[in-house]
Amino acid sequence: MGYVGHFVASTILRVWHATSPNSWRQLPRPASTASVHAPGRDADRILLVGSGGTVGYGVLSHDLGVAGHLARRVSQITGRGTDVDVIAGPDMGPLAARAALASVNLARYDAVMFTFGGLEALQLMPRGRWRGQLRSLVAFIGGAAPASLTVIVIAVAAMPSIIPMPARFAPFVIRAGRALNEETIALAAVDPQVRFVPFVPRAGDFSSLARGDVYNEWSAMVAPDVALALDAHAAHLDEEVDEAARMRAVTAMNLHESPDERVAKIVASARDLFGAHGASLNIIEGDRQWACAASGVPHAGVPRDESLCDTTIGTPGLFVVEDTLEDDRFRSRSWTTGPDAVRFYAGYPVEAPDGQRIGALCIVDTKPRVFAGSDAMLLRDLALSAQALLWENALRRQ
Repeated sequence: MGYVGHFVASTILRVWHATSPNSWRQLPRPASTASVHAPGRDADRILLVGSGGTVGYGVLSHDLGVAGHLARRVSQITGRGTDVDVIAGPDMGPLAARAALASVNLARYDAVMFTFGGLEALQLMPRGRWRGQLRSLVAFIGGAAPASLTVIVIAVAAMPSIIPMPARFAPFVIRAGRALNEETIALAAVDPQVRFVPFVPRAGDFSSLARGDVYNEWSAMVAPDVALALDAHAAHLDEEVDEAARMRAVTAMNLHESPDERVAKIVASARDLFGAHGASLNIIEGDRQWACAASGVPHAGVPRDESLCDTTIGTPGLFVVEDTLEDDRFRSRSWTTGPDAVRFYAGYPVEAPDGQRIGALCIVDTKPRVFAGSDAMLLRDLALSAQALLWENALRRQ
């Protein structure tokens, strides 16, 4: 009977979504790139996957939705930066999530956070079906990402209280939500990669979605547990670069076309703000490095094996050499001698929309210097601003 009820409830829900003016699917949703950032150095990376509120109904930017509020709250707790990428859809459940993640490099992330369950509760999904789909998804994640790199955090709604429903139907939804939670808790108890995060939203209305209040409240409920998982996570490790995929990303972005003056202004600002000898946004392409924009240093390309930015794209975050002559890896490079010799370097990787690191925003100086934590935060912010412009330009050229 459970499976019959699931079929009937799913059918009714699809009709309601399509016809009811009270359906949250009638609300606007973000058109922005599904990636948000909170300031700080040594950024943790979260992949947020789900349906419902994760889609961002009622707001036009993920910065105002769950992702943005979660990133900021987690950063406040950890004291580190937070990057949140979003994969969401109206019907995103465990099966759809597995299909969507098949082409994602999960090793890039410190946590994968799933936020489905509310829709399945509304559909009265039998606990056996939920158990099978959830275990299949977790097994896939375990095989696709090293346990040392990825923590799985699962938040399941006790019941979707934003959604108006008939009083007689509500007890069935509540009972289904509890059953799904019990199955998720049982899985977390036996799988060390899985953390269950309880999520019990208060009653609200559609206007709270439009104001973004509810997204702030939801993020406040789960951020402490997410931060705890990230703090228990091992230090960031350098993942292996897939050079073929990286080069496809560089080619797809058509970076040689129509340089953006706004990018050049960011690079000039980096030089001025740090009082550096020079700054540049360098792209690593094949066996060469070339400057997308530069200030105080030549635009001319250099061989890749002479490039410091090539080392930067091999790391997930900031790369600093406070004195090149004191570093065995670089002291013999040609640019360490002469009147404009590079003695200091700091770079932050710039990515393509698919996460491939295509280059770096860097500053260089002719004398050694110390790079403080506040400096790292500023360089990351500038790099992310330049990256956003590159993405905007690439989208416009498509």
